[in-house]
Amino acid sequence: MRIRDGECLICGTTFNLQAHHAIVRKRLSNLTRWGLANGITLCYLDHIVKLHRDADKDFLDLYIEKVNARIPQDTQDDIRGKAKEPWPAPTRAELEEVCAKLTEYLLEVKC
Repeated sequence: MRIRDGECLICGTTFNLQAHHAIVRKRLSNLTRWGLANGITLCYLDHIVKLHRDADKDFLDLYIEKVNARIPQDTQDDIRGKAKEPWPAPTRAELEEVCAKLTEYLLEVKC
């Protein structure tokens, strides 16, 4: 997500970027946990401090506005629906796909 977005969704900084699940996962569904469609990029300050620790109504309203601008409503609805589905153990093929994507990402970061 950091490579895709290149900046914090909230403030636009390119420093200390982190991945955040846009749609909160009440259950750890494999269908939504690793999905890039459910991810946005935030800087540490906006992610950990402002969103998770000190979120007030104004910040949450801004966050929701930015998420809605980035992720279409039908995609959000799809993610919410998938998050409610039972979460079976990942198949070997799914795990290999995740490993391949992580390896590809690490190679990109090292370059």
